[in-house]
Amino acid sequence: MILDLTLARPSLDHADEIAALRAEFLTEAPHIPGGSRLEDFDDPADWIDYCAARQDPATVPDGFVQADLRCHQPGQPAHHHLRRRGVRTRHVRR
Repeated sequence: MILDLTLARPSLDHADEIAALRAEFLTEAPHIPGGSRLEDFDDPADWIDYCAARQDPATVPDGFVQADLRCHQPGQPAHHHLRRRGVRTRHVRR
């Protein structure tokens, strides 16, 4: 089975899906490659706030770079993890 995956900025509209994705990944490993520390947040709203703070140059902590949606480029572990499960990935800028 091949599924399509569209990357989007995290929002509360996706809270249930974020929680489900986190739970599924954590059944296999303690770390989510390319997950922006999702494994560290039990509440999706807290993780969404964390991600939002890293998209605004004014709130990016010292020593970090501004986040964007390019975290799942071909060749990164998360991309291969998804491809092995039959998920076809593509990068969509919105």
